[in-house]
Amino acid sequence: MNKKMNLKKIKKINFNIFNNKSFLIFLVSLFVIGIVIGIIFFNFLDSSDISTINNNVNNSLTLSSDYNYINNLFLNLKNNISLNLFIFILGISVIGVLVILFLYFSEAFSLGFCLASLVNTYKFKGIIASFCYLFPGKILYLINLFLLTFFSVKFSYKLISYIFLKKEINLQEEFKKYTKKILVCLAISLIVSVISVFVDPILIKLWTSIK
Repeated sequence: MNKKMNLKKIKKINFNIFNNKSFLIFLVSLFVIGIVIGIIFFNFLDSSDISTINNNVNNSLTLSSDYNYINNLFLNLKNNISLNLFIFILGISVIGVLVILFLYFSEAFSLGFCLASLVNTYKFKGIIASFCYLFPGKILYLINLFLLTFFSVKFSYKLISYIFLKKEINLQEEFKKYTKKILVCLAISLIVSVISVFVDPILIKLWTSIK
């Protein structure tokens, strides 16, 4: 009986991602375009800029001797919770859609730029470096960002439809659903923070031993 009740509660959250194929395709396409533009932009930099970036990349993939797990965990939690709350607030505003999509695109651009710099710095080994950079923390962070973007933009669109297009929408019910989804994303963010602080350094140490 309890199991059936729990299943019903889970179903009520109703993420509905794959029922919105056109928007799903749009977000995936936007992300891919962002990565490609980031890679192209890196290749247009002059040699002095590339040299500086390569040094920064090398430093970012080196675990400092005074790495403090607790301080980094609190900092990571603060940043991830702030991002969730910021996107949540943007989602309940009319103009929030453009800002959310810009943030999403910027992350994709940054990813493409970083991957290009890793390959440029370490050549063939850059593939291994990219793996160490992405897995598992960064990948989970990007998946969560995708979910945040999807849910917030969808709710913002419903809000716009309700205010300006006068569509019949139960806004109170939609807001409850939206809040539940963002809370799930927030829970994912907490897990991502722990993984980023405690698991990612293991891969960085592995990379340091083979580079």
